[in-house]
Amino acid sequence: MATYIRAKEAAAMLRVEPSTLYNKMRLGDLIEGLHFTRPQGMHPRFNVEMLERYLAGTDGPERRALAIQRRGRQGRKVNLEVG
Repeated sequence: MATYIRAKEAAAMLRVEPSTLYNKMRLGDLIEGLHFTRPQGMHPRFNVEMLERYLAGTDGPERRALAIQRRGRQGRKVNLEVG
């Protein structure tokens, strides 16, 4: 089972200010469903294992898989040529 921590602890783990952590979330550097979750009625909780992998730069495969999963049909190219 995954271990989750609060934003203040996650910021300390990443050695950034909490505001920087929230900016990383907003900009998509930290991905909901991969690096953190938002339980109903609570502030975000961060997955310790995925933050460690983020720091090591080894979260790429999961990041790509999640992007493909979320994209679904919207990610497919559409031929807009008229002819």
